[in-house]
Amino acid sequence: MADTNIRETRYNLRPRAQVGRIPKVANCFLIFNSNLRRSKPRYVSMPALDFIRRSSHEWRRLPEKRKSLYRREYEIKKYDLEKSFQASTSPQYSYMDILNM
Repeated sequence: MADTNIRETRYNLRPRAQVGRIPKVANCFLIFNSNLRRSKPRYVSMPALDFIRRSSHEWRRLPEKRKSLYRREYEIKKYDLEKSFQASTSPQYSYMDILNM
């Protein structure tokens, strides 16, 4: 008899960076996570799920003034990436044009 409990594993071998794909910038929460993990040594060895839970609680408790700094950093990175991508592709490129398709 055939064993019906065999697990099948499939791998996606497609390259991550695709030609013509618009790269994305980490959002303000991910920037906060990155800074938090680097700033506190106890978070470095913490499992990812526990770290995300704890960092989400800290994000919610963070004052709006501090959150606005992370949002501003996100906007700056997004603008820089957009400008560099625009310069490398075509002079008519606009990020908003892609979003409005």
